[in-house]
Amino acid sequence: MDRPAEAVPSFDRRIWRGHRVDRGLGGIAFLQLRQVNAAANDLQTRWMPAVRAALEWRSDLQTIRLATLQHAMAANERERRRHGNAVAAATEQYQKHEAEFLALVTLEEQRRLLGEIRTLNEAFVGVTKQVLEVSSKEGTEAAITLQNTEARPR
Repeated sequence: MDRPAEAVPSFDRRIWRGHRVDRGLGGIAFLQLRQVNAAANDLQTRWMPAVRAALEWRSDLQTIRLATLQHAMAANERERRRHGNAVAAATEQYQKHEAEFLALVTLEEQRRLLGEIRTLNEAFVGVTKQVLEVSSKEGTEAAITLQNTEARPR
């Protein structure tokens, strides 16, 4: 009924085994925390700035559209100039935010989608220039018709 003394682990040995298990679990937890930290760092350094730049880029397109419509609706030449300058400023911001976004694109799939988006955006900006010219030469109605049929941002 009594076990021999060498068959029963000593108290010190049982504590040492528990300590080894704790150290092993601590090591696994440390590795998992490193993975979480890497993911958080990726979100902070690449994903969030890319989303911010993309949203600013899209906002610039909306600003260009609004200023173009205001240009077309302007009552006099002074207002047309003011709204034309707003379109020019928004176009500069658009190009700046586009460059920021391009710098953050890393994956091939993102590059492919970006190419498609840039094609659509360049067409929109091209039509916007036409709308400004039509607004200055032919008047409000022709410019708004062109804006509503050709220059819808996607």
